[in-house]
Amino acid sequence: MGFSVLLAAYTVTLLLAFTIATLHRSIQSKRTSATALNKPAPPPGPAGYPLLGSLLYVIGPLRHNPHRSLVALAKAHGPIVYLRLGLTRAMAVVSSAAVAHEALVKNDAALAARLVPDNVRALSYGATSMVFLPSSDQLWRQLRVLIGAGFSSSQIRPVLERRAGQLAEHVRACAGSGRPVNIREAVNGTVLNVVSNVLFSEDVVDLREQQKAQTFKSLVVPVLEEWSKPSVSDAFPFLAPLEHLLGSRRRISTHLAKLFRFFDEVIIEKRLACCEKHNDILDVLLSRMAMAKLTRQQITTFITDMFIAASDTSTVTVQWAMAELLRHPEKMKKVNAELAEKLGSKDFVTESDLSELPYLHAVVKETLRLHPAVPLIPREVVADDMSLGGFHVPKGTGVIVNL
Repeated sequence: MGFSVLLAAYTVTLLLAFTIATLHRSIQSKRTSATALNKPAPPPGPAGYPLLGSLLYVIGPLRHNPHRSLVALAKAHGPIVYLRLGLTRAMAVVSSAAVAHEALVKNDAALAARLVPDNVRALSYGATSMVFLPSSDQLWRQLRVLIGAGFSSSQIRPVLERRAGQLAEHVRACAGSGRPVNIREAVNGTVLNVVSNVLFSEDVVDLREQQKAQTFKSLVVPVLEEWSKPSVSDAFPFLAPLEHLLGSRRRISTHLAKLFRFFDEVIIEKRLACCEKHNDILDVLLSRMAMAKLTRQQITTFITDMFIAASDTSTVTVQWAMAELLRHPEKMKKVNAELAEKLGSKDFVTESDLSELPYLHAVVKETLRLHPAVPLIPREVVADDMSLGGFHVPKGTGVIVNL
C-alpha cells in the first residue's frame, strides 16, 4: 500500500512539473518573441506534433537508416533541417558541403563540444571521457597527445602485423578443418587485441578459445547496446528520475561499473603491483598519475574510451565489405586478382603493400560510403548566438553533419 501511494504521489508530481514546465516555456516564448524579431529565422523542418515534436519520425525511419533518412529530409526541406525532439532537445541537420564548412571551420569554437546524452553521464563518464570533452579542455588535450604518440604508425605497425598474421592463421586453420569462419568475431577479436597490446601489452581475446573472447566482450557489448538506445530523459527531462531509477541510466551504470572494475582491478592494479616496465601507454598514464597530472578514474575512463571506440567501427566495416563482395562476385574476382598480382606468394597484406592496391582501397571507401560505422556524431552549440546557412541556431542545439 505504501509503495502504491508513493508511486501515485510521484506520478502526480511529475505531471504537475510537466504542466508547469510547459506553461513556463510558453510564457518565455511569448516574452522573447519581440527580441527575437531581429534574429534570423530558425531552419525549416518537418511539421511536429504537440509536445513530441519530430520524435516519432526519429524513432521510426531515423532509427534504422539515419543517414539515408536525413538525405530524404534534406531533399524536402533544404541543406539545413531543424528537428525538435520532445520538450527540450533540438537538432539541426546539415546536408551540404558549404554549410558543413561554415559549421565546422568558421564556427569550430562554437561547436567544440560533443552533444552528451543523459545515459552517457552515468558514473560521471561524460565528464571525463575525451570522446565527449570539448577540444578546448586541458584533459582532452593531454590525452589527445598520448593517443597521437601511442597510436602512431611506427608504434602500431608491429602490433598490427603480428595480429594480422594470427588472424590469417586462424582463418587458414578453420578452412583446413572445414569449420566456418565467423568474420565478425574474428575481426573484432583481432582489433581488440591490437588496442589492448598498444595500451597495456596484453591480449584480451584468444581467437582459438571463444569462451575467453566472450568473457571480455560480455563486458563491452552491453555498454555499447545501451548507449545505442535513445534516452527518454533527453527529450523529456522531467522523466529523468524514473530513467535513473528504472531505465537505461540505471542499466548503463551497472554495465559500466563492471567494465571499470575489470580495467581497474585486472589491468591497472596488476601493473601497479609489478615493477617491470613495458614502455606502453599504460606506463605513461601511471607515471602521470604519480605526478598528480591524472587520476586513477581518468585512466580507467581513457582505457574504456579506447575499447569502446575500437570495438565496432573496424569490425562493422570489414563485415559489410565482405557482405558486399559476396553479393557482387565480379567485384570479389577483381579484388582477388589484384591481391594475386601484387602480393604473389605472400601470406597476408602489410602496410607497405597498401599503396599497390588501389582497387581494394576503392572497395573500402565505397563500403564506408554505403555503410558508415558511425553515421552521425552530433555536436552541441555552446555559443549564445550562431547562424548557419542564414538561419539562427540557438545555444544548446545539437548539430549533425550528414554529407
